[in-house]
Amino acid sequence: MPTAEVSALATAMTSYLRPVRLQDAIDRLRRDRPRILAGGTDLYPSVESAVLPGAWLDVTALPELRGIKARADHWRVGG
Repeated sequence: MPTAEVSALATAMTSYLRPVRLQDAIDRLRRDRPRILAGGTDLYPSVESAVLPGAWLDVTALPELRGIKARADHWRVGG
C-alpha cells in the first residue's frame, strides 16, 4: 500500500499498528487483540464517513506473510 494511502487509512483508525517483525505482530495480537488488516480495500468506503474504532494491526509489512501458494491439500500463506 503506498505511503499516502497508509496515512489516510491510519488517521481514520483510533489505533493503527504496523509492525515490521513477525514477533512484534504476535505480541500485539496477544496483548491488544486488534483486528487484522491485510490490504484494506474493503475499508476505504468506511474511511470517508466515519472513524474506525478499536485497534488495527496492518500485516502488509511482514515479509513472512507475503505470498499465497496452493498445495495439494492446503494453501500456504507466506514463504
